Amino acid sequence: MMGQAPAPWRVSSGGTGLDIDLLTKIPLFARLSREEVAALAQLLKPKEVAANQAVFWIGEKGSDFFIVQHGGVDVVEPDEDGKEITLNTIDPGGFLGELSLLDGGQRTATVRTTTDSVFLTLDRKGFLHFLEKHPVAAIHVLSELGKRQRDMLRMLRGVRNANEVMEEQLTAGQRFADAFASRMGSWTFIIVQTVIYTLWIIDNIVLASGHGQWDPYPFSLLSLVLTAVAGYAAPIIMMSQYRQSEKDRIQAELEYQVNVKAHHEVMQLHQKIDRLAGLLEKGHQG
Repeated sequence: MMGQAPAPWRVSSGGTGLDIDLLTKIPLFARLSREEVAALAQLLKPKEVAANQAVFWIGEKGSDFFIVQHGGVDVVEPDEDGKEITLNTIDPGGFLGELSLLDGGQRTATVRTTTDSVFLTLDRKGFLHFLEKHPVAAIHVLSELGKRQRDMLRMLRGVRNANEVMEEQLTAGQRFADAFASRMGSWTFIIVQTVIYTLWIIDNIVLASGHGQWDPYPFSLLSLVLTAVAGYAAPIIMMSQYRQSEKDRIQAELEYQVNVKAHHEVMQLHQKIDRLAGLLEKGHQG
């Protein structure tokens, strides 16, 4: 008879067994005093999650902050094909869910345990009550959030255009292929080529009486030259077109990711407005 699988969630018995130093290493609480951290530790509740279980899903409403005490988790997000992409792996001492702790909004990723894990959880209601009792701690938390916002803006300013990065990584052969393809696909090339062929034919027919025909009709040498040019031009142009198609593919993927993120942000904004409207309505009724 098979043993019953452990439940995904269950509250552990006993105390948290929390080392205060663990909380002080978390950036969000790093600037709190020892007394404030100790008071915050009293609000933490231990919970166990069995291996390969979802701690929470992307898009669901969140209110809890998690500290990994034992075990580990993977932070994943589905791609356009529905396959999960691992964004990060969090080991003991790591934390997750800080955004939902602050705004109570939707989860921005799915978190799944890799082994049987134990978490220390802090709910949003208890955290806000803690900040009300410790206003100095609230200032420290706001300062840390401001720092993280600045770091994020600095990272965004460092984001470069994918086309610029690809241009810098071009080899000499790829640059030649692009230049060659751009020249052949212009009216200048067509006009110059027409002039050369016309002079070639005139020199061998009209002016041949003075020096003799060096490429008599049907112009075998000219045909050889045209064949050689076409033989080299075709693969060079195809190399350039392949690079262009690769750039278009990357651009399309970036646009898709931007659209998905924009849609996600708009949905979150709508939900926050709805919650705000609900609070205002309750206030008027009161």
